[in-house]
Formats: sequence, structure tokens, C-alpha cells
Amino acid sequence: MDRRDEPGARRVTAPGSSHELAAELVQAFTRLAEGDFSVRLPRNYQRDHADALAFFVNLIAEQLDRLLAAKERSRATLEAGVAALSERFLSFAAGDFTVRADRTGDQHDAYSIAAWLSRADRDGSLAAFLKPALTPPERTVARVEGWILGVA
Repeated sequence: MDRRDEPGARRVTAPGSSHELAAELVQAFTRLAEGDFSVRLPRNYQRDHADALAFFVNLIAEQLDRLLAAKERSRATLEAGVAALSERFLSFAAGDFTVRADRTGDQHDAYSIAAWLSRADRDGSLAAFLKPALTPPERTVARVEGWILGVA
């Protein structure tokens, strides 16, 4: 049963007919499906169904455009990282052991600490760092709090 003609029924209408709005929506969604995220529908700002539909089509297009741009930035960053690592691996495989990978500050800090721990372990000095010379009161505190550091 068609209730569009009943009293109080609301129609989605654009400045023209509902057929014009439907045609605009089909065209907009077709362009979105084809990857054209620049599509925008004109709004009438009357807070009616036509304006709400235009608002949401425009919002969807903007969000898809932002997501695609973010994806492209991530892809470009990943490709650059893979290319840089590939060059370094090839150099390393060719016998160039001076090759270094780029690191962030945090990554370099972690690398530096791991390298120091490795060297200290190999030369036997690491054990001395894990058993520091403590006064009797410091040793009492270390028994309670120092278990994390291996001092207790």
C-alpha cells in the first residue's frame, strides 16, 4: 500500500522534484563508487530530507577522501621504508658491514642500551653493575625496593 498521499506523509524533495533528487543521488553515489570523492551535492539548508541527504552524501565523500589520502600517505611511507631497507640489506649482503638503518630517537636509545648490555655481558662487566657497592642502610632499602633491578 502506497502511503505517500496520506495526510501528514512527508516526501523527500529537492528544489525540483523527488525524481531530480533521486537522479542527483544516483549520480553522486556512482561517482563515489568510481572513486571520485570530490562529489558534492548542493544543500538547501532548510533542514528537510533533501538537505539531510545532501549533507550525508557530502560527509561520506569527505570522509572517503580523507581515508584515501591517509592510506596513500601510509603506502608512500611504507614504500620508502622498504626501498631504504632493501638497499641496506643488499649492501650488507655484499659485505658492507658499515651499513646502518635509520632509527627514530626512541629506537636509537633502545639500540644503544641493548648494545651496551651486550658488550658489558661479553666482557664480563655486567655482573658488577648488577651488584653495586651499597652502604648497610642502602642495602636494607634495596632488599625491599631493589628486587626489580636485581639488587636484592
